[in-house]
Amino acid sequence: MKRSIILLLAALGAFMGLQAQSDDEIVGSSGDITLPHMSLSAEDHDMCSSFFLEGTLLLGSDIDGTTPAGGAGLSVAYLPQHFGAYGTANLMRDGIEGSIGLAWRPFTHSRIVDWQLFAGPAFYHGVGFEGGMRFSATKRHNRGEFSWMSASVSYVSLPRWQFVSIGLSIDFSYLWGLFVII
Repeated sequence: MKRSIILLLAALGAFMGLQAQSDDEIVGSSGDITLPHMSLSAEDHDMCSSFFLEGTLLLGSDIDGTTPAGGAGLSVAYLPQHFGAYGTANLMRDGIEGSIGLAWRPFTHSRIVDWQLFAGPAFYHGVGFEGGMRFSATKRHNRGEFSWMSASVSYVSLPRWQFVSIGLSIDFSYLWGLFVII
């Protein structure tokens, strides 16, 4: 068995080392021609923003589904690298719903989109749980550490209530063209 593995590795090594040896060679195997790097991650530096602020809309009902409820508010988050914190506050008809917790960014070198997960305790007429995710543009599109474009969705489960929270931040400087058209 050991002989077979050694022979296989030797054959593979010999095959990998072959080069075109002809004078009329067009493309050699010297490595001077490279293909573009097609990766979802960047190796050079952090590509994700650190500060997030979104307007939120909270939609839901009581556990029985008989009494609809909703609210609006803000969500903030700070993620310097992989781990950070978040908090929400939503103004409801008869109080304030809020949550705080941990945020986690699985990939800190994203080239396309910054994806985050967050979870923590929620408070509104009792203590419950919130869990969700956020998508954001990368630092290049946000032009810095503050994220001007992001969206989040989460589920909030409380002893007497259940909600879906939708968060959104939009860079209004991209909408200036609408005012020119109108």
